[in-house]
Formats: sequence, structure tokens, C-alpha cells
Amino acid sequence: MRRKMETQLLERIGSVVRAVRNVAKAMEPREITPEIRQRFERCAPAALARRSSAYLSSVAVNSLQWVVLGAIGLLGLFLWKWPPLDFVLLLLVACVAGILVDTLRWMLARKALIEQVGRHNDDMFVWAIVGASRHGSTHADAGNLAPYRAGIGVLLDWILGGLALLILGRAFIGVWPELVAYVEASRGLPLALIAAVVLPLVSGLISLWSWRSAGATGTVLEFGAGARGVFLLALSVAVFLARESAANFFNLIVFFNGATLVLGLFALLGLVVMRNDAAWLRQHLREAPRQTS
Repeated sequence: MRRKMETQLLERIGSVVRAVRNVAKAMEPREITPEIRQRFERCAPAALARRSSAYLSSVAVNSLQWVVLGAIGLLGLFLWKWPPLDFVLLLLVACVAGILVDTLRWMLARKALIEQVGRHNDDMFVWAIVGASRHGSTHADAGNLAPYRAGIGVLLDWILGGLALLILGRAFIGVWPELVAYVEASRGLPLALIAAVVLPLVSGLISLWSWRSAGATGTVLEFGAGARGVFLLALSVAVFLARESAANFFNLIVFFNGATLVLGLFALLGLVVMRNDAAWLRQHLREAPRQTS
């Protein structure tokens, strides 16, 4: 009996190792074949047109928002002595609200989102080839060549988000009355939690209304399904592990705010790469007719 259990355990470990190996193999750089090159030439003009000054400005604004949020969070913790638990509750509520909004967009504007995600996949494909070509490489990052699927992103959010909520339920089991009392007694926290739910929902409804008013054309719907579920699961695991120590809990929130600030700064630096990639592709498209003539 014991030998049978050990055999089953070894088989399961082996299947996990094989799955990890397959995932790692799928993420290996892919050779830029003639077929991939043909698709690149076909999609490149539209991708370059979409990487306009307005697009780069929107990326800069979004990146600055991450920097500001991270900086305010760190100032709140160290200077204004904000309670770390408030940050966790706001992050959790905001993530759940974002998942609901993306699900609503998927249900009401599925066709438009599929077309929009298709254009996004084409753009990611083009810029992956540009990055490889600029450095003289014959291989491109497989992660950027693989298509993003909106429906799978929504499903992933619900699966990982549900798992995260189960973990948090386990973390706070037995202290729910105290947690509710803490929220009720905190000045401004109930309103902040309500705003974290209402504002994304209102924003999502407005974007859907604008999309329908425009005849389902010309309006880009914000959509980021998949990422929130991953973030929510990571946050819930971290909270579960740090819940017994006030110092660890504080350090956890410092880490999340610091990571937010650093990611925003990296995104701002990435604007330089994006501009250089666009300049390279513009020059490539000018020279392409000469090379074929």
C-alpha cells in the first residue's frame, strides 16, 4: 500500500515536472521564419499607425499614475501613518471590482473586444519582431508572439480570484466581526471602499455607453482580464503568510507600494524603447519598397 502511494506521488511529481518543462519550452525564443516575416510585413503599417503620439501620451499618463500611487502609498505608510490593513482592503476591493467590470464588458461587447484583442495581438507580434530585428537576432520572444485570448483572461480572473478569496477567507476566519467593526470605525475607509467599487463600475458603464453611441466602432474599450486574478492571488497568499506578524504585514504593504512605483518608472523608461522601435519600423517601411523593386 505504501509503495503504491509512493508510486502515485512520483507519477504526479513527474507530470508536474513535464508540464513545467513544456511551458518553459513553449516560452523559448522562436525562430523568425519566412511565414512570420510575411505576417510582420502585412501587420506592420497598421501597428505603426496605432503607435501614435496620442497613444504614447496615454502610456505616459498611465505610467505616471502608477508612480504617483506608489509614492502616495509609501508617504502614507511612513509619513502619515496610514494603517496597512486599509491598503489591503482597498487593493482587494479594487481588484474584485475590476474583474466584475471586465466581465461586464466581455458579456456586452464580446465581438468588439475580440476584434480589439486581435489588433492588440498583431501589434505585440509586430513589436516583438521589431525588437529582435533591431538587435540583429533571428529569434523573437515567444511570449509576445503568442496571442492573448480575452475569454481565457476572464475565466482566469474568476478562477484565480475565487481561489484568492478562499485563501483570504481562511486567513481571516474567526475575526470577521472584528474586521467589520474595524471598517465601520475607520474614518473615511468605508467611503473609500465604496468609491473603489463604484468608480470602476461607473467608468465601465460610461465606456460601454460611449462604445454603443459610436455604433460599436472607433471606440477602444479598456480591458485587462487575467492580470487582476494573478495579482489578487499573489496578494492573498502574501497576506495569508504575513497575517501573524504586524511587522511582516507592514513590510508586505511597503513592498507592494514600492513595486508599484518601480514598475511605473520602468514603464516611463520603456517609452524611450517604444519611440526607438517606432522610428526603426518607420524607416524599415520606407526602405521596404526600394528593396522589393
